[in-house]
Amino acid sequence: MMLPQPSANSLCRTEVAALIRQTEGPVHGTGKGAGLALLVLFLVVFLLTGPVAVICAAGDTANHYALYVIDYTSITGEATQWLLHHGFNLKKDMESSRSISLSGSPERGLVIETQKPALGLALKEDLHVEDVGAIEIQWGVLQYPQGAAWNKGINREPLMITLFFGSRVKADHFFLPDSPCFLGLFLGGQEDHGQVFVGKSYKKTGRYMCIGAPKPGKIITSTIDLAAAYRKVFKTTTVPPLTGLGIEVDTSDLDDGRSRSFLKKIVFYKSTPEGESNVYRR
Repeated sequence: MMLPQPSANSLCRTEVAALIRQTEGPVHGTGKGAGLALLVLFLVVFLLTGPVAVICAAGDTANHYALYVIDYTSITGEATQWLLHHGFNLKKDMESSRSISLSGSPERGLVIETQKPALGLALKEDLHVEDVGAIEIQWGVLQYPQGAAWNKGINREPLMITLFFGSRVKADHFFLPDSPCFLGLFLGGQEDHGQVFVGKSYKKTGRYMCIGAPKPGKIITSTIDLAAAYRKVFKTTTVPPLTGLGIEVDTSDLDDGRSRSFLKKIVFYKSTPEGESNVYRR
C-alpha cells in the first residue's frame, strides 16, 4: 500500500493554525459537583423535548451537513457501561477505575480523571464515514497534568481525540500493532496553538496537533478543517474514509500524573465537491 508522505517537521505552524477555529463557553467550576441551575435546565429541556440523540449518522440530525454525531451529555454517573454499549473498547489503564475515573453529566459530558500517572484509551473501530470535511469538538480541561509539554519532548496530555483514516498499514517498529494513518488532536497547556508534532512511534503514519489551551473549566468549541489538515501534513491530495476514533489520556511517567478533562460532543461534517468543509459556510 502506498503511504502518504508526511511533511517536514518544519511545517509552518500558522498554516495549520489557520485551519482551526475556537469559540469559548462559560467557565465551569473545577470541582466535581455539577451546577444545580444547569442540571435543572437540562431536566426541563428533557421533559419538554425528550432525550437527545446520542450517536447518529447522516440524516438523523437537524443539521443536514453533519455526517456523524457523538453526544456525551447523555452520560450520567459512571461512564464505563455507556462507552462499551456505544462501541468503545477500553484499553490500558482505562479498564481500571483505580487509575482512571470515567463519569458523565449533562453539564460536561464525559469526564476523564487520572488519579495517578496513567495511560488510557477508549477506541471505536467500527466506523466507516466517507467524505469527512471538518470536525467540531466541544471539550475542555479542569486540571492540566503537571510536567506535560510536547514542545519539550514530554509527550503527555489530559485529553486527545485520535482520528484514524483508511485501512491498517505496517507499523514502523515490529513490537507495535499495525495502524491506519491518524491525526491526534489534543489540548495542551504548554504548546502553541496549531503546532504539529511527530511522535516517537508511527513517524510515517501519525501526526499530533495541539488544538488549544483553554483555561481550566472553560468549555471551548474547536472547529478543524480536517480534510485540509490531513492533506497538508501528509502531503497528499486524497483523504481516506474515517475508520476509527480514540479518546486518550496520557499522564504516564509524570511525577504527579493527576488530570481532569471533559468531552461534550463530536460532530463530523461533509466535504463539498470543491473539497472545502460546509461547516465554514453555515
